Amino acid sequence: MLLLGAGASQEAGIPITIEMIEKIEALLENEWREFAPLYEYIKTQYQQLQNDPKAYLNIEDLVNTLDELLSLLRKEHTLSLFHLSWITFMEKVGNYSAEAVEKFRNEIVIKLKEWIALENTTKAKYYRKIALFQKDYNFPLRIFTLNYDKCIEETCKQFTEDSKRIECLIERGFGDEDNEELIWAWEKFSNREDDEREPDIYLYKMHGSIDWTRDEKQKLVHKTITHINKHEIIFGTRQKVKHYDPFLFFIYEFREYALKSKLIIVCGYGFWDDHINDIIKQGLESDSEKVLLVNVYSGTEKDSKKELKERLKLESDKQIKVIVGKASVFFSKDLDIVKLDKYFDKKDLPF
Repeated sequence: MLLLGAGASQEAGIPITIEMIEKIEALLENEWREFAPLYEYIKTQYQQLQNDPKAYLNIEDLVNTLDELLSLLRKEHTLSLFHLSWITFMEKVGNYSAEAVEKFRNEIVIKLKEWIALENTTKAKYYRKIALFQKDYNFPLRIFTLNYDKCIEETCKQFTEDSKRIECLIERGFGDEDNEELIWAWEKFSNREDDEREPDIYLYKMHGSIDWTRDEKQKLVHKTITHINKHEIIFGTRQKVKHYDPFLFFIYEFREYALKSKLIIVCGYGFWDDHINDIIKQGLESDSEKVLLVNVYSGTEKDSKKELKERLKLESDKQIKVIVGKASVFFSKDLDIVKLDKYFDKKDLPF
């Protein structure tokens, strides 16, 4: 199984969270000036909570905080009754009204839609190496991604490599995606009709997708990006697991394959999501021969292994393997059957 985070798509021109915050702060100096006090208030409170005046506020924390504030100001939060005087004060001050919070949040999401749209598939063609790896592996790949972008869908579906046409059937839960607005169904990830082709890649978009929305019955459907007013995406860094599908199903599947897999490959993920880390840890502890292979952008192998051990709260780092470098290089040179074999005893080879 593979787990992908934002760092995997950075070379495709899709900004990582720190770059999104920089863009937001630039907007706050100009057209978003009305939201600057609200942003500074949230940032200051976050830094005080972290007891670090330089603590980095990422976009997930920012949007999650806005959601919590909005829920409080609308008196929909479970703690609203305990904060009535504070809510009344905020409403009278005006700068932090529910309307202001909602407007700021919506503006961020609109910009997010622009930032994560893949304008040039050429920049993302290094993702094709995942499809080529699947062809060598010759079994379906289970890919779990925390990204909203469509790098895999738009680069791996079909392309030409060394004059050879490569076609990769990708299942996201909708079946034939040429038929727009099909309803998502969990059965697509396990049950196939006798005459149906087995997908090459099962793609689990664990925090949603830029082309997902809900219909009038709240069923998940996919559309062209330009036709979506409200995207079905979640900000997951410190957010609890969603109790509805597809997100609940995806977490269940992530746990199942973390337990089943002999090799967990991770690229572009910073190991900041506690619920993701807990499942990876559980998978590693279930089998002492299981390997966690992590591609990190910079640093040293030794320091990275130490940091990963701490974030996963493991007693040992012996199951952790680290490769330092860009995602494009990792996909091209290291996502290779022969090279991955070296991490296993001959009797335990998964390939």
